[in-house]
Amino acid sequence: MKEKFIFDKNGQISDSDPIYIKLDEWNDDDEYDNILDAVYAIPREQWSNKLWFHVISALNNKKQFNNAREELAKIEKLCKTPRDISKYHYMLGYSFYMEDKELIALDCFEKAVNADKGYTDEIGLQNEIDFCNNNISRDLERLSDTAKTIVNNVSARTEKSSKNIWTPNVNSFPLMLAYLPSVRIVPVLGEPIGIDNLFYKYDDGKKPQVREWLQSFYNVCDTKTLAQAFNKQFNRSAFFNDAANYLSGKPSFDIAELNEDGLFAFTSCVKYCKRIVTYVPDGGIAAWDISERIGLARYAYACDILSSSVYTSTVTGLTDLARKTFSSWKEYVISLILGGGYFIFSIGDFKIDKAIKFMLNISHIILNSNLLDADWNTKK
Repeated sequence: MKEKFIFDKNGQISDSDPIYIKLDEWNDDDEYDNILDAVYAIPREQWSNKLWFHVISALNNKKQFNNAREELAKIEKLCKTPRDISKYHYMLGYSFYMEDKELIALDCFEKAVNADKGYTDEIGLQNEIDFCNNNISRDLERLSDTAKTIVNNVSARTEKSSKNIWTPNVNSFPLMLAYLPSVRIVPVLGEPIGIDNLFYKYDDGKKPQVREWLQSFYNVCDTKTLAQAFNKQFNRSAFFNDAANYLSGKPSFDIAELNEDGLFAFTSCVKYCKRIVTYVPDGGIAAWDISERIGLARYAYACDILSSSVYTSTVTGLTDLARKTFSSWKEYVISLILGGGYFIFSIGDFKIDKAIKFMLNISHIILNSNLLDADWNTKK
């Protein structure tokens, strides 16, 4: 590779420089490492957008999508022409497209078309757009079918259990409400906290590990940050209710006030909500938030982040909320499972198929537990 380049008036390698002949040859031959080696050897201040897009394309083709998106974040403000803006959105969309994140990819592709349809026609982007639309339609239909199946299975399991009722006591009831986080493996320990003791404490050797995990994973280190985690991570019912209200023609807010990212997130959640809203009980998906909040409070108490009084009042408040919102384990469990799917969808790059798999997994766990064998009332 020659070391003398043709520069434009900005001191960047000219779009007419012969380097592009070699870069195109390497691209055609799938020799992406050669592209990266050649361009990375050039000082960044000499990179034109055209050269930079070769790097991003090579990273995408090497399936280094996070690295590609890092480069795209750097070049975004430099994209001024319709073609460069279109190319930016296309390459960003392609990185999500290859990760099967069709909703995000489609949004990017549509922005690419709006910026420069001539460019997107030139690269045949309509094929990818059609693929995204077909997959989204298929997954949304599967979502409806899955929600219906879950409701039917929970109803059948409830009928089967109707003559075998046991009544949880005042301490076991919140443990049952938080069944999923209670049986979920705590990563740093390789074991669950368990469902036997509401006031379980980790031994002194494990407490620091759990505190570090709560800090790094949930940003929880005290009572204040626990409340913040409740509102930030486990307040999905409020967002679901916003989508449900919008679908009913009674929006909670003016969507025109949303920025571009907020509008995409909201409209994506509306599409998801539309497919399950008829199967969700009157209490919405609040069971998921209640369950995860109790679970998080249990971890915090068990490693001495929460005092006994704060922990008790937190659990009591959430337990009372569950009783107020739901009238049976059947309602609670349906809300819990469908709420779990919505949670995964809304935090997991809006992947419908991932949400479906998660619901099926937790449905299996719950239906094989004794939740639906219990009386909703508690023994004092």
